[in-house]
Amino acid sequence: MSFSSNVKNEIAKKISQKSCCRQAAIMAFLKFSGDIQIINNFFNIKISTENAQTAKAFFLLMKSQFNKHCEVMIRKNSKLNKNYLYTVIAPDKGENLNILKKIQLVKKQKNQYIINDKISEDLVNKKCCKKAFLQALFLSCGSITNPEKMYHLEFDIKNHNDAFLVKNLLEMFIGEAKMVERKSHYVVYLKEGEQIIDLLNILGAHIALLELENIRIVKELRNNVNRLVNCETANLEKTINASVRQIENIEFIDKTIGIDNLPENLQEIAKLRLKFREASLKELGTMLQTPLGKSGVNHRLRKIDKIAEDLKKGGVFYDK
Repeated sequence: MSFSSNVKNEIAKKISQKSCCRQAAIMAFLKFSGDIQIINNFFNIKISTENAQTAKAFFLLMKSQFNKHCEVMIRKNSKLNKNYLYTVIAPDKGENLNILKKIQLVKKQKNQYIINDKISEDLVNKKCCKKAFLQALFLSCGSITNPEKMYHLEFDIKNHNDAFLVKNLLEMFIGEAKMVERKSHYVVYLKEGEQIIDLLNILGAHIALLELENIRIVKELRNNVNRLVNCETANLEKTINASVRQIENIEFIDKTIGIDNLPENLQEIAKLRLKFREASLKELGTMLQTPLGKSGVNHRLRKIDKIAEDLKKGGVFYDK
């Protein structure tokens, strides 16, 4: 089972049972994964989902809030291999109009009721109702990528105005959310691990939150180790390259004017560098008759490099 499915299974059991929250959740279900059909003044209601716990959550919400008994159909989804599609149907026996009125998904126009495309903000005024709405929203059109691969949580929404409302609602809780148009849909998404953790906390997915936190810690530790290794490797490579250059320059000087023609302090460090080719600057400094620190050793070797470069250009070295 995918990480996203596990999150949905957990959230489906956490929707508040307060009446106002149940209405906000039912409204979100019908708005984002539902279908309302008006046939001869009858209002047939249904939602479709690939997650069994989501279907169960909607079924129980309708029962507890409106005492509405729904039917459940299960069939294989032809678009996705071996996945099941759960359809929860609320057949109209005369009461569905009142249900839709209460969740404000219908409006009266010219003595008849039509579908209301606008989400009622009245139903999500309270903080608890906002959370219930977000829970049903995620169950309806949300998904989260396995955090082992990347941090990404998104809501796939058909309508621009709905997407904008969802974006604003998320930003009340977890800061800036992104929105982008994808084909004919709109995607509201989060890519920051900290934001996703905050949202999972709000949605009540605490087991998934802890799992994501553990993954974040391991990934951060792995990244820190990689950075340290890369840094050490770069420093080692830099040290080796400097040592190779110094040895080449000292050998060039020895072939041209001879090491013994260098000033005594440069002779000493040049001979030590040839003898101890893999030694660090600090180690070379401790071997000198008058010990020097890294900067002192580096200063002498840079002088040797300068002498070698001058000789390569045809210059003449004078011992002053």
